[in-house]
This record gives sequence, structure tokens and C-alpha cells, in this order.
Amino acid sequence: GYRLEATSGTLAPDTSATFAITAAAAAQLTTVAGASQTGVAGSVLATPLKVAVLDAFGNPVGGAIVRWSVVTGGGSLAADSSITDAAGHAATTWTLGTVAGEQSAKAAVATLTDVVFAATATAGDPAVNAFTQVPTDGSVADFLSPAPVVEVRDANGNRVTTYTGPVVLRLSEFEAIGTALLGKTTVNAVAGVATFDSVRIEVAGAGIRLS
Repeated sequence: GYRLEATSGTLAPDTSATFAITAAAAAQLTTVAGASQTGVAGSVLATPLKVAVLDAFGNPVGGAIVRWSVVTGGGSLAADSSITDAAGHAATTWTLGTVAGEQSAKAAVATLTDVVFAATATAGDPAVNAFTQVPTDGSVADFLSPAPVVEVRDANGNRVTTYTGPVVLRLSEFEAIGTALLGKTTVNAVAGVATFDSVRIEVAGAGIRLS
């Protein structure tokens, strides 16, 4: 608390009893931590989102209700609301949505201007291959057209743009009866995409599938 002291020349000083000065009404909502993070889609961000509620003079305001919500990208926050502590701080953790890309969440206090947190969700580890383009009926004399295209995706279906390893193309059933897939059947992915533009089948057949 505060105390006042009165002095006057050689007179004996006097000191008041202690007293407290409380913060004024909440006037500002500011970011403390958790802005501009990057994390794997579907994961909890490393740094909790934290805000401070201050009065017009910059003093912390305890006991204020902070409401949290996801704005874009899905995902979830550990708390819908929280109460500021003596330092004026409130925090929660953010689990990103499962789709890679830009996401956002916000903190709100009554009529104060909201604080918006932005985050970037990235793809996780490679988990599956997925065709994004498959050939239509063609001739044994020609390369498969349109060229088969395969994406390397994480467990949530996001393309893993950092993957540059090999992807192998083969026939699903017809190898068992002597039909071969000819040409360049192993391709290194570019930004998680493998395009097989020089493969063909030398034996005519119907119902052919690739894998």
C-alpha cells in the first residue's frame, strides 16, 4: 500500500496509515504471448495464448472476464472464458484445426477491441498417397493420358509440401497375368506431388487400376 509523509523544516514529520489505490475500469486488451505461431495441423500450439487487461493508465485489471473463440480454421480452445489474475493476465491453449493453412482465434472483453491471434497450420508427417488425376481409356501405343498424378498427404489429408522422396506407380491386378507398366514408374515428388507423364501399358485390357 501507499503511505504519505509530511515534513516542514525542523518540525517532526508525520506518516499516514497505509492505503490502496485500485485500477480504473478496463480500457485496453493487449497481447502478451502466443501471436504468429506455426504448428502442425490438429496439434496444440507450443505457446498458450495470453492477453492483458489494463486500465487507461496502463495498470493491470484483475477479475475481468476474457472470452475466447476460434475465428477461422476450426480447432478448439481449452477454455471458453477465463478470469484475469492480479497481473491482469488471462491465458488458454489452442488446438489447431486439421486443415493446413492460416487460422485465427480471438480474445474479447466486454466493449474493448478484440485481440486476434493468427497461426499457420502445416501438414504433418507423410501418411498416405492419393491420386488426384487418373488416366482415361487409351491405346497401348500411347502414354497414359491424362498423366497419373499422386499427392503425398498427412493423416489429416493435407498435402505434405516438404516431401520430395520417391513415389512408385504400379498396376493393381494385371501384373498377375503378365501385363507390365512400362516407362518411368518411380518419380521423386515435387512439393508432395508426383506426376507420371511417361508410362504406358503394352497389353490391351479393360478394368485396369493403378496403385
